[in-house]
Amino acid sequence: MTASTSSITSHQTTNPNNTLRTLISCWWPLILTSLGYRTLTFLLLTPLLSLIVGWLLSTSGAAALTDLEIAEYALRPLAS
Repeated sequence: MTASTSSITSHQTTNPNNTLRTLISCWWPLILTSLGYRTLTFLLLTPLLSLIVGWLLSTSGAAALTDLEIAEYALRPLAS
């Protein structure tokens, strides 16, 4: 049993075409899954962040905020 396993392993490692096919077949599902989750995250988080920023802007009472005002609001303690 050990001899047959070693012959299969040595045959697979010496054939570069088989190794490349195995690598490609393993990477495509990973790439597609990564792109799918990144797209889903973008589609969900963009509107959510827009709503949060709009809400924060409406609570400030100003038409626009400076970077300093945004930083002060974000960094202030929650328990005031």
